[in-house]
Amino acid sequence: MAKLEKLTKEQEALIPDIRDKWIKLALTDGPELDIEKAKQGIEWMYDMTGLKKPIVLVVDSPLAAQYAANILKAELSQNNSSYKVRDQVRGQVRGQVSDQVRGQVSGQVWDQVRDQVRGQVRGQVSDQVWGQVSDQVSGQVRGQVRGQVRDQVSGQVSGQVSDQVWDQVWDQVRGQVSDQVWGQVSDQVRGQVQKEKLETFTWSWESLAWRSDDFSFYDFFYQIGVTDHEGLKKYLDYLQSGVFFSIFLEGFAIISRRPTAIRRDTSHALDSDQLPAIEFKDGYKLWFLHGVAFEEDVWKRVVSQELTLPELAQLDLGADQRAIAIQMLRPDRLLEQMGAKKIATGLKYTKLQEMYGEDYCAANFPWSLNTPTELYEVKDFMDTGRTEYCMKMEHPSIKGKFYIEWIEPEIGKKADADLAQAHAFGMTVEEYFEASEA
Repeated sequence: MAKLEKLTKEQEALIPDIRDKWIKLALTDGPELDIEKAKQGIEWMYDMTGLKKPIVLVVDSPLAAQYAANILKAELSQNNSSYKVRDQVRGQVRGQVSDQVRGQVSGQVWDQVRDQVRGQVRGQVSDQVWGQVSDQVSGQVRGQVRGQVRDQVSGQVSGQVSDQVWDQVWDQVRGQVSDQVWGQVSDQVRGQVQKEKLETFTWSWESLAWRSDDFSFYDFFYQIGVTDHEGLKKYLDYLQSGVFFSIFLEGFAIISRRPTAIRRDTSHALDSDQLPAIEFKDGYKLWFLHGVAFEEDVWKRVVSQELTLPELAQLDLGADQRAIAIQMLRPDRLLEQMGAKKIATGLKYTKLQEMYGEDYCAANFPWSLNTPTELYEVKDFMDTGRTEYCMKMEHPSIKGKFYIEWIEPEIGKKADADLAQAHAFGMTVEEYFEASEA
């Protein structure tokens, strides 16, 4: 059979549909989970690995999944005389958490999961053997499904077509799902679990948060008939059941529902200055600003724009957090405290109003009635001896809300606010003036 050298127009039109389908499935379809379909997929993967059918526990967040694994360990140590854990570990799992997080959201999640686990596994654990099997299961999926499908696709599709779908499907899904969400959520959950001195269990790769990129790519070729691999069909059904995160153990599989809400900025980084960036059904929430995580109390102080520069300096923040926090400070206060000097004002808005009139601009370019971009010079920035430059801009859709954006000194020293704004947009000044949006 000749290789597919070029996609038809109908096939090319399918590319954005597949891409958007998987991004939506992973991030915005809500917490619904087809439990029976998920169980079928898990039992199939365990059977393929030579493992017996596991008890499947469904929880409402990745944090709850880690709690469930720790609680299972405690239950097994209590009920299975053949399984021994140290008294220290038992004490951590069964008692310490309640002392440390009682009354907090994590404490509420713990209580919900504890009751669920005990109710579901009571009387069923006597013959279970403890162990993590995520790598074993993933190895079988990789060898018997992903590897075989990859070989089929590469044998029937030209490199040009494969690269086209990879760039427009895999790369886009990867950038919005696993790059932005998997790493951020797993890091925050691990930090919470470690803070409570619990064991961190290895995540299985077999979940929407991690596998959406690879299998969106293969789903495209499944849809156009390049492959009809039976294992691929089963695995696609499993992912499409809605499993967001998972932990695979010998005898047990713990799966988490998707978030109830995810909020992101225009670059797809987790972000909200109004609400938690991620919320789960059990009340677990995470706060981010432009992809940088914050504790809730610090997030509230930062987004209030009431912090002063000296107060900010006293907060225990990482470099990325500090940079975001400075960006979120109330611009007028920040500029005053830094001794900033205005060196230029943008002309684009004024020119638009001169060309078309205020009424036309209000109807067609409402952002052009905003306060023009202002360019500032800050000497001896943060006592470093450096001269830095920033723009003060009004939010395009929230009247009266301003923010600061720092620019490269080589651009700032030219004292041209429109040049600075154009550079921030990745445009020339001519392109910036011709653009229909600021």
